[in-house]
Amino acid sequence: ASSPVITLDDMQLRDLVEQARDATAKQVTDMLAAGWKDAAENMLQSLKYTAAVLNNNAADVQAMNGTKGERKSKRAVPIADTLFDNLNLQIKTARRLAEASGDTGLLNLTNKVAETLGQANPEYLKKNPTERTKMAETANKLVKAAEMQAGDTAESVAEAIDELAAFA
Repeated sequence: ASSPVITLDDMQLRDLVEQARDATAKQVTDMLAAGWKDAAENMLQSLKYTAAVLNNNAADVQAMNGTKGERKSKRAVPIADTLFDNLNLQIKTARRLAEASGDTGLLNLTNKVAETLGQANPEYLKKNPTERTKMAETANKLVKAAEMQAGDTAESVAEAIDELAAFA
């Protein structure tokens, strides 16, 4: 016959709003940090794989793609048609997060990767060993830059989370 009514005074209401805001801010910052870090790490992993393929490093390729056993052929590690498609997908994701966060280091790196390896033509590289070697050298340099950037991005993530927490 009676309806339960909860009455909150101003102080209780402010506490309730603050708790909800803090919980939401924590979820958002945790998701942002995980997505940001994952994007940088995935692009780095994709770069390492691309470099291993271009460098004909069968052992590294096998370790990264989970295959076992010796290759039957002594020919160069084949360049899959999707190799650069996968890399470009990682570039796109990392670039969007870098733009959204203002991480200029990660943005510059994604632009360098996009302008070099991202423009590669697998068919051309399959037929031109000299160009494959040049692209392998570029890939090696970009892997080193990406490894350094991954540490810088971790710092940027921490700073952004602090700023977001302070804003919240």
